[in-house]
Amino acid sequence: MATLTQALVIAFYVAMSLALVYFVHKVLWFVKFRRLQEALVADAERKVREATSEVLSAWDQSAKSSWSDASTGVDDEDPVAFVRRMEGRLLSMDRVLGDHVKVREWFLERLRSSPTGEVTDAICVLTMPRVDGSPSDVRLDVTFPRVRRPRPPPEDLYTLEVRSRYGFWRRALVFVLGAADVVYSSRHVARMSQNAEVPLGVIFRRLSLVVVILGAIVIDIAFSLRSRLIDWVGAALGPPPYLAGPLGSLGEALDPHLATGIALGGWLAVYGAIYFGLFLYLRHRSQVFLRRLEGMRERRQEDLDAIYEHHVEELFGWASEYAKTLDDAIEIARRQARLLIGRSARRLRRRLASDELVEAGRTVAADLFARLPESSAGLQDVATREEHSIRHQLWPRVEEMGYQVSLARTRAAWRRVEAGLAELRAERPDPAAAHGLWRTLAVIARMFPEVVDEASRVELDVAYEASVAELVARTNRELTELDGRLDELATGLGEQLAVAGSLLETQIELAEQAMEAEVAELAAELLEVREGARLEAMAFEI
Repeated sequence: MATLTQALVIAFYVAMSLALVYFVHKVLWFVKFRRLQEALVADAERKVREATSEVLSAWDQSAKSSWSDASTGVDDEDPVAFVRRMEGRLLSMDRVLGDHVKVREWFLERLRSSPTGEVTDAICVLTMPRVDGSPSDVRLDVTFPRVRRPRPPPEDLYTLEVRSRYGFWRRALVFVLGAADVVYSSRHVARMSQNAEVPLGVIFRRLSLVVVILGAIVIDIAFSLRSRLIDWVGAALGPPPYLAGPLGSLGEALDPHLATGIALGGWLAVYGAIYFGLFLYLRHRSQVFLRRLEGMRERRQEDLDAIYEHHVEELFGWASEYAKTLDDAIEIARRQARLLIGRSARRLRRRLASDELVEAGRTVAADLFARLPESSAGLQDVATREEHSIRHQLWPRVEEMGYQVSLARTRAAWRRVEAGLAELRAERPDPAAAHGLWRTLAVIARMFPEVVDEASRVELDVAYEASVAELVARTNRELTELDGRLDELATGLGEQLAVAGSLLETQIELAEQAMEAEVAELAAELLEVREGARLEAMAFEI
């Protein structure tokens, strides 16, 4: 039993030693395999480059002939130079657009100087570039009319001569003799009534003085107030004599009538005080209007200046908003022009990276990828399915590693095609990269006949010839169309700017009419105040 156990242990260690030797052998085998593999791949890539150089030389000659036939009248040596030259021209056009001049500040500055006199000025708001020919300037020509001040109201509206038509003695008489004022008032009311616009209130106020007189008479008659007043004065004086002592015989003659005179004087004083109070009230009403009229006369220039400044300020507000719309229109035209130029530049780059090139590249890349181990969806692939001899298993033999060269060539070709397609997927593909992909496909078509057959190679050559021919023709057509579009933008913007002068003139006319309307309202108010003062003066006129 011990002998068997010892034999098993020895067998185990022998197996482990053999496994270790086998592992070390495989490590050395793998290191040698990788070195041979790297050498084979490097040699394959070198041969591919040598072969590529020969194939590219032949293809370049053919491409140059195709370009010469397609680019009649064009001095560029190849499509890439053509695209870069055209792109440079488009970029220079974009720089011509630049930032447009701000119209708002210029417009308001010129408008501020127009109140002193008419100003005519012009400004270049945008320079529209062209592919063929010199750029055209879009100009804004505006005549800024003078903003006229409104005509002031007539001078005589501010003046009113308030002077009674009656003399001093006539005016004094009515304060002590009511009958005289009845005559004057009746004649005065008759004159005032000839004017149909005289308010009834004014007539009634004038008649109030007559009412005072008539009221005094009615009260005297109804209540014998004057007789009672005489009796009250007589009782207060007592029995005569009153003036006989100081004045002698004249006093004796006046004593019987002294009580009557004092009573009548008191009566007239009370009546005169009431009458005079009403007179002062009517005169005060007239003075209110007169002071208001005088204040308006003193503020005459201030009112006119306020009207003018208010409407000029509104005019500037409108001008600021309108000039902003012009700035917006110019900016929109500038941006549209830049978008058109940018679109042409992007199309120019995309035109060399045509759909035919992209489709051919995808087809070739898919065929190449199908021949690589990476395309396998399982654990077995084209590399692991290769069968090798026992000698190769013992030590790597270059003679049995030819498939590694084929895989390296295929993988390098696939990566070049994929790299070219990745460049074409960019927003602005490089024309050199697109042209390089054409060259790469031409090389692959000749180096991998098992991938690209003869019919496909012919189609690829035909597609390239058609692509460069279409590049020149479509580019020329699009640049001509671009000039037309830019001309339309310039014309449309010019037409929009052409009405600026008419709109400004109309707005100034409206502002001046509004000023005249406010001055007319001021004149109407003046007339109303003056007429009120005049009518109230007529009411207290004695």
